[in-house]
Amino acid sequence: MLLKIHEGHLGINFSCNRAKDIIFWPNMLMQIKNMCESCYTCQTHQPNNCREEIIFHDVPDLPWSKLGCDLFEFNKQQYLLLVDYYSKFVEIAKLNSISTQNVILHMKSIFSRHGIPKLIICDSGSQFTSKEFQNFSSEYEFEFLCSSPYHHQSNGLAEAHVKIVKNLLKKALDDNSDPYLALLSLRNTPKNNSPSPAHLLFSRALRTRLPVSSKNLKPVITPRNKENDEINQDRIRNNYNARSKNLKDIGIGTDVLFKKDVHPKAPWVKGKVINKNIDKYRSYTVADENDYQFNRNRIHLRFFKNNNVVVPCSSQSSLTTPSSTNNNNPQPVISPSTPLSSRPPQPPVVDRSNIVVDRSNIVLSSIGQLFSVVRPNHFFRFSS
Repeated sequence: MLLKIHEGHLGINFSCNRAKDIIFWPNMLMQIKNMCESCYTCQTHQPNNCREEIIFHDVPDLPWSKLGCDLFEFNKQQYLLLVDYYSKFVEIAKLNSISTQNVILHMKSIFSRHGIPKLIICDSGSQFTSKEFQNFSSEYEFEFLCSSPYHHQSNGLAEAHVKIVKNLLKKALDDNSDPYLALLSLRNTPKNNSPSPAHLLFSRALRTRLPVSSKNLKPVITPRNKENDEINQDRIRNNYNARSKNLKDIGIGTDVLFKKDVHPKAPWVKGKVINKNIDKYRSYTVADENDYQFNRNRIHLRFFKNNNVVVPCSSQSSLTTPSSTNNNNPQPVISPSTPLSSRPPQPPVVDRSNIVVDRSNIVLSSIGQLFSVVRPNHFFRFSS
């Protein structure tokens, strides 16, 4: 009967409204709700999760110790981008190919000028998850952390500077100007009441085509203003978290639904959490029904509810009123030949014709679709 009520997969409210007009049994609405929530078809076509509250990366105390890395394409040409978390200094390199060997070669060239960082934040591209890149990180003695696939916010600093650099290259192409001069201006411009990226990285300004005093080109150590960073982060956090909420953590071994493809119309696929990546932000390792493993962010996971609904009997006696089903005690069988002394005592007959019920103090309270009678609390009454 529950399956017939849920025909069309119309949801909880529609199914309950449909059933209340034609049928009834005890706990009917609760069983319909459990049936709809545990329906596999309905679960696989749920909308995407809401976004979670923002988490900022820690700003290091030293320049060029923590980098963000990303690959991007502009005008049918591939580029490698590295940005320093401390100074926001950007380095880009044009790639002949996006192979792991070519990416490593240009990284070595950049490291030879600025030094080897301690940590690199990158995406989950094949260039950074390959065994060859792991050997490169071991040889150069730095750590790297790959963000969850399809979750660009985990590598937000690199993604933001990709947008900035692509905009500069696009304007330089339209204006037929030198893109390297545009990058020089970007590196030499102060941001948010802080020194320029070049000053934070090299402790001096870079010489441009603008007239500048030699005094400004001398090295002067200027520490980063952490109070300014905290004020900016608080402003961004308050604006972003106003429309966000954190999702519950998922334990290892929990049945979940996850997104193999993050296309808006892609269905949810059943899987199981086999590992929680502690070193990553809200990242989990999920195995599908064929034991293929995927790394996904918490926003791409949903709890899977098993269908453990107890379907009531479809007999006519169970689909009537609560009085016919609430009494679970077996009734003794009484035949005309049973002596009167062995028969169970009968309740006294009460004349209900003269009973008057005062309904003025009765309050109806609703919980979802269920209604109950709540008696007034006489404890708070005071005599005048």
